Amino acid sequence: MKQELGKEVRSLVDFMSSCEIWEEEESLFSSVDNYFLSNFDESSHFVFSVPLERQKSIENVTDNDIPKGRLRTVWNKDLAKSVAQDQIIEMIREVRWCTPRGILLVKKSVLEKEFHIFHYGSTDEQDYFGVVSASDNLKKSEFILDHLVVFLGKCFERIQKIKTLKEASSLAFIDDVTGFYNHRKLSKDMDYLVKKYEKIKGGFSVLFMDIDHFKDVNDGWGHMVGTRLLHDFAVLLKNLVRETDYMYRYGGDEFVVVLTSTHNVEIKAIGERILEGVRNAPFKIRDGSKYSLSVSIGVADFPTDAKTGNEIIEMADKMMYSAKTTGRGRVCMANKI
Repeated sequence: MKQELGKEVRSLVDFMSSCEIWEEEESLFSSVDNYFLSNFDESSHFVFSVPLERQKSIENVTDNDIPKGRLRTVWNKDLAKSVAQDQIIEMIREVRWCTPRGILLVKKSVLEKEFHIFHYGSTDEQDYFGVVSASDNLKKSEFILDHLVVFLGKCFERIQKIKTLKEASSLAFIDDVTGFYNHRKLSKDMDYLVKKYEKIKGGFSVLFMDIDHFKDVNDGWGHMVGTRLLHDFAVLLKNLVRETDYMYRYGGDEFVVVLTSTHNVEIKAIGERILEGVRNAPFKIRDGSKYSLSVSIGVADFPTDAKTGNEIIEMADKMMYSAKTTGRGRVCMANKI
């Protein structure tokens, strides 16, 4: 027995020391599946989340406290189907009763089948629980599982901290008026797309657009109305391009759309669709009346019209000014000049 326990301890230490530095829950859950498979003949586990609530005891928790719409399987949904939801709710009752301060491991028998349930942690007002059926090998290894789930709880906590930091850093690249990426993000993405082209030869196109006579809006109606129009314009623009395209507020009333996967795509037709969509949109201003906008669009292709990220932005910008000087409300293509 001591020899077997020593082997399991070494296996657990190896798992802890060789594991990846996880930055997302899915990688953590997948590694746990592999660990169970390698050491206990358990192929996988499933993970579910429930609204965060630790105050009720088992006597006071009812089915209405955990309606079906609020119980969510977040890992191995097919495996979770083998256990009915009311059975999962029974598990939750026992876990919550046994873990007012987060005790990590509890056994629960459902239809004469025993499960191990452990608490990964809490985030976004949700509790996350892992469930694995208790095989004979697993039942003999509760000492190992105690240490495993403590380790997993720390890993889950670290993942949440990393996600929080990433979310905070991403805000530095988001324009607060439109929700689009900003100028800083555009520069980074241009570098990425150029390097990507060098590896797989995937070109892309840039649409640089400016709202015509937008200064008249700010001068005539004030900057609050102007800001509202910029927001509404961004909502419309998002609906006029593809989901795979990237949108940026370059500054003021200037916007950039980066079109990837442009093989067999008529770029000018996309620009014309944007022109038409903006021209026909009934933008509302302060008194509820309608206001019409138009845009001028310049288009440049990489690598046909430029060799660097900065050059393609400059070329598309130049084409936008050509559209301005030749009548506004039109599309100018670099390779057509």
